[in-house]
Amino acid sequence: MDGLVELRRRRAALLADRRLTWVFGADEPGATVREAWAGGIRMRIHAPRAAPSSGRPIVLAFHGGGWCWGSPEQSRWMAGRIAVRTGAVVVVPACRLAPEHPYPAAVEDCWTVLVGLRGPGLGGIVGHYLGRDGSLAEEWSASPLRARSHAGLPPALVLTARFDPVRSHAERYAAALRTAGVEVAVHRPALATHAYLTLPGISPASRAGLARVVTFLRGVLASR
Repeated sequence: MDGLVELRRRRAALLADRRLTWVFGADEPGATVREAWAGGIRMRIHAPRAAPSSGRPIVLAFHGGGWCWGSPEQSRWMAGRIAVRTGAVVVVPACRLAPEHPYPAAVEDCWTVLVGLRGPGLGGIVGHYLGRDGSLAEEWSASPLRARSHAGLPPALVLTARFDPVRSHAERYAAALRTAGVEVAVHRPALATHAYLTLPGISPASRAGLARVVTFLRGVLASR
């Protein structure tokens, strides 16, 4: 546990180092950034500067990190740009992390934020979050692919990468959605690996990925 927590601390320090924004990207100048709390959960909120945020659609973005590390700050480059390019308010919560808070803590935090708004070593990471025997991985709330039915879900955009170690899982989920009659698209750049969207300074594919997300969200938000 101590080793993972230390890695998390070091990663947070790298994200906070202004000299490394060329790797991780910086906040979007055209968006305001503020912090708020919901049910004891910190949220980083990005909104376009151009107009008041009231009445705007909300995009809820959960950061990556295998439920064991990660933070809203790692999503700053993408979240701010989505806000400006779609006109939405983008909310990124800081979920509780394993091993201190194993499953279902992160899922519960995500739900708490959603309700409040309405009114990589992957084997080790999964073990910390889902238990050493992996038995909790069968729960649909830990792995949506396990759900008995995917019918009636909203349109989805699944982003993966050619060299993503969990690419097959993501594409199986996309296939399950398609089989259930859900409108789904898959974006898989040829020269990218896992987490490329958080590394705009060294992954050219990040910009095409951002553009695909923006196009998808514009279509979804326009239909609402």
